[in-house]
Amino acid sequence: MREQLEQYVKNIAEIRRLSAPIPSELSDAEEYGTLLRDNFLVIGRLSEKNGHILKKLKSRLEDTEPMSVEEIGELDEFCDQLLDAYELNNLDPSILSVISAALLKRAEETKDTACLIHQLDREIMICYTMLSITGRLEGRRDLAESYRQRGLDAWKRMSVYLEKSAFATLPDDELKSIILLNSRYSTVLWQSADMTQKDCEEDYALLERGLKLAEDEEYRNALKEYDWERHRMATYYYIAILPEYHNRRGFPQHILDKVYEDTLAMRQLWDSAPDVYSEVTPDMELQFLLLRASYECGKTDINTYREEMLSLYAKRDAREYGLQGMVINLMLPMEFMLTLDPGYISERDQYRLKHLYNDILSYVYHASGSNSLSYILEYISEILHNFVEIPGVMSFENMCVNCMAAVHPSTYVHGVMVAQISRCLARHLNKKEPERFKGISDIQAFVYHAGLLHDMGKIFVIDTIMTYGRDLSNKEFELIRVHPEEGAKLLGAYLSTKSYANVALMHHRWYDGSGGYPEAVMPEDLPEKTVTELVACADGLDAATDSIGRAYADTHTIDDFITELKEGAGTRYAPYLPELLEDPEVRKDLEYLLLSGRSNNYTATCRQLISLGDLGGLYGEFI
Repeated sequence: MREQLEQYVKNIAEIRRLSAPIPSELSDAEEYGTLLRDNFLVIGRLSEKNGHILKKLKSRLEDTEPMSVEEIGELDEFCDQLLDAYELNNLDPSILSVISAALLKRAEETKDTACLIHQLDREIMICYTMLSITGRLEGRRDLAESYRQRGLDAWKRMSVYLEKSAFATLPDDELKSIILLNSRYSTVLWQSADMTQKDCEEDYALLERGLKLAEDEEYRNALKEYDWERHRMATYYYIAILPEYHNRRGFPQHILDKVYEDTLAMRQLWDSAPDVYSEVTPDMELQFLLLRASYECGKTDINTYREEMLSLYAKRDAREYGLQGMVINLMLPMEFMLTLDPGYISERDQYRLKHLYNDILSYVYHASGSNSLSYILEYISEILHNFVEIPGVMSFENMCVNCMAAVHPSTYVHGVMVAQISRCLARHLNKKEPERFKGISDIQAFVYHAGLLHDMGKIFVIDTIMTYGRDLSNKEFELIRVHPEEGAKLLGAYLSTKSYANVALMHHRWYDGSGGYPEAVMPEDLPEKTVTELVACADGLDAATDSIGRAYADTHTIDDFITELKEGAGTRYAPYLPELLEDPEVRKDLEYLLLSGRSNNYTATCRQLISLGDLGGLYGEFI
């Protein structure tokens, strides 16, 4: 089955590439919609092939007949191709999780030490990958916590082999190297956690032990060919990143002091062999880590920290789209934002933020074509959750929609289509029943923006949404179902978007409250209720009739959708909607929007994306 599994990996990678083509490579923006439609037709064919492969794979995993050594080797290779957790590059972690669970169970049953260590290593990587995805969802910390505990349990089981007596008896050096790697890597499972001081102490102690291992002669003798100096360097790196995001995890002063001293030691070790250790961390990232450690422990004041951060940022390579480049291009601006007081931002810092935001958008646009989508989404999540809105300079709405456009253009165009369809429906409904919009001043503008932002919570799970060609697992569907709550929470925090939060929250809830999600029901007297009903209708209509961004699936006509409206009138949909859509004037407007309007939107999106790509690097002397 090796060839089929390899083909699945190639297909998934190609699907991701096809779903977000690079507009700047086109000679004409009007080709963009056609290109995307053709791409999604190919995606449909690739998805169908993947579906057949997964069906055979599922059948084999459910078969009670023991797997051969060759089959297990094939599945191990498949897992390695689906996930590189150290690079945060994953293609299908949900499928990977199912396969890995089966392999781990076999390793436990056979009591094969080598196999068990390999599978525990993978379990830790899978849990961290899922932690990085679920950790973006502020309203569902329970999802992230479940993966954290799974990962920590896997490390606890693996860590018994780190004891001297067990370590020395491991059958080969590869297994010992895996144990040592996880002695430092397992600390990443604490990222995004709400940590107690005891947790902080244990987290640092884990890494401190890793440093002591490199000085212990018994371990060095047990693994003589191991690069112990690189082990020290990598351990120092994990220590240096502990106080990220303005020390969000709350490490106490005495640990921050140690982090600073360890980062200084890292600098000295790095200077002893720059060509070797630049693979662990480049010089510019190390400068930033040392600067941050100095600030967090109190050796550098906040104003000096800001100025030196921006001086370092000005020297960055804005075209470095690997993980190390993202630290300076995305992490550093994030850390700068976190030092600002949203209640008062000087004119100079407003100017700086404007250019930082433009640079971020440009960088995300270019980096979205890289292999590290999860890493990009992690930073976008942090930037949006900690955004500093500057009226008249950069609104939160503008940042949101541009991030969505850069990461997944077809989802962005869906938002534009829902906005236009909702506004069209509102205009016609207001002529007939204006009392439905009581309490809303500028009806068309309000409805348009509510529609545009209704799916903004999807940006946190867009890599899950991009999984084509198979049924979603229960856990994946649970992730996607969270997007209304996440969108509402996000929009509700900012001046330019808070009035649209209820629409984002309720657009998947049925009219009568008997179905959909979340379980809350919008009160009848809220002025947004009618708007939500229109947005829900527009959402369904665009999804049903989209022959470009959803060309991989069966598309329907307006009449098909009206039939669906009639069947769900009074339960899923508001009872007035079928009559509204059957109105000849409404029908004429909708036909235009769904044909020429959609094509125009893709052309406009292409031009917008190209302009996003040109935004970066304009900071000049803003520091």
